[in-house]
Amino acid sequence: MLTDENGTIYYKDRNRSTIFDTELEFKLKILKEEIDYCLTKIMIGKAKERNKLIYQLHIYDGFSPGEIALFFDFGISTKRISNIISDSRQKLIKTLTLAKQHENITC
Repeated sequence: MLTDENGTIYYKDRNRSTIFDTELEFKLKILKEEIDYCLTKIMIGKAKERNKLIYQLHIYDGFSPGEIALFFDFGISTKRISNIISDSRQKLIKTLTLAKQHENITC
C-alpha cells in the first residue's frame, strides 16, 4: 500500500513492503484492531474463525473470493466465500453504525 501526494492510499504490489508515515501506520493499526474486535463479536457458529479469516484475507490482504478459494483449502466454493465476505461486511457496517450512534468507540 502506498499513499500519493494527496494522502490517497492505494495498493502498488501485494508482495512489496508497505510504506506509511508513523501517524498513518498507527491509525491503521488501531482501525484494524477495532475491526478484528468487532469481527470476533459478530461472528457466530462453528465456522466463525474460518469466516473471520476469510474476511481478513479479503480486506487486509486484498484477496478476491476466487484467490481465497484457490490459495487456501477451506473446502468451500468461491460463491460461498463471496457470500461470507458480503455477510461479514454487512454485519460489520451495522455493528459499527450502531456503536457510533450510541457513541461507543468499540462494538
